[in-house]
Amino acid sequence: MNELDQIEESIRQKQAELDALVEEQSKIAQRKAAAEELNKKAVELSDTAHLRLSDIFSFYSEDITEWVLSGTHPITSTLQKKLAKLEEKQEKQEKQEKQSSLPKPKLKVGSYRNPATNEVVTKVKRNPRQLDQWVEEYGFPVVRTWLEA
Repeated sequence: MNELDQIEESIRQKQAELDALVEEQSKIAQRKAAAEELNKKAVELSDTAHLRLSDIFSFYSEDITEWVLSGTHPITSTLQKKLAKLEEKQEKQEKQEKQSSLPKPKLKVGSYRNPATNEVVTKVKRNPRQLDQWVEEYGFPVVRTWLEA
């Protein structure tokens, strides 16, 4: 095989690769057009049936979850990383909420009168159970104003 034959063979190979790429491009364009058409029909149907986007996604949620977890598409690894980051962020927020660095506020010793019920509770050292219930129900800033002089 001479040099010219080698070049012609190389051209044929490149042409075959180019043809395959053009065919793949055509298939992708067809899928994109079909997806756009599907989206248009889904919008029309959702308008007539008063569907929300969340209704549609909830219908497909199991399929989407299976697709993401299967790892069969390159986007799934990106989604899994983002989900992992979200979970880490949520765990950090939960830990921060549980572990407050501020000391728990304390009520002063004395008698507290609930203006709603006129019930009086006296605190000596620790909060009586009723006083703790009021703090939980009405909030610390409100209950501390109930201290009688």
